[in-house]
Amino acid sequence: MQTGNAAGRKTGLAEGLLEQQLSTLSEFVKRSLAAVQTSDPHNVDEAIRREGEIGNAVRIAKTSAQLAMALSKLRGEFTHRMVFRKEEPLPVEQLPPPDAAPQPPSYDGEPPLFTGEEWKSGTLTNEELWRRNEVRMNERARRAGWI
Repeated sequence: MQTGNAAGRKTGLAEGLLEQQLSTLSEFVKRSLAAVQTSDPHNVDEAIRREGEIGNAVRIAKTSAQLAMALSKLRGEFTHRMVFRKEEPLPVEQLPPPDAAPQPPSYDGEPPLFTGEEWKSGTLTNEELWRRNEVRMNERARRAGWI
């Protein structure tokens, strides 16, 4: 008698089919590239066939990559995230010291940005809060010896 677990995902069949398809596509790419290597690049008639074989190999390679990603996602082993950013480096005099904190530390007795009554009244504007925060950050920086 055989027993099995009924819970969980059943991805074994899908994985097997995707692996088989990936293997088949790899063989097609191999054949296309072999045909490209055997053709004469100087012969005009073979040049068209050569370009077609290269195009076939590229299309099959793209499909193979998509299948490989699908297979990896089924197995739960693949995450892919790339961020490319070009930033201009800062001059040395603008760089913070290596041990600098991102924000000046708070101090005991620091007044709140607003009181409960101000919050309930709804009379505060964003500009006023930004101004108060700027004053607070300047006072923190002054106490920390940054300015």
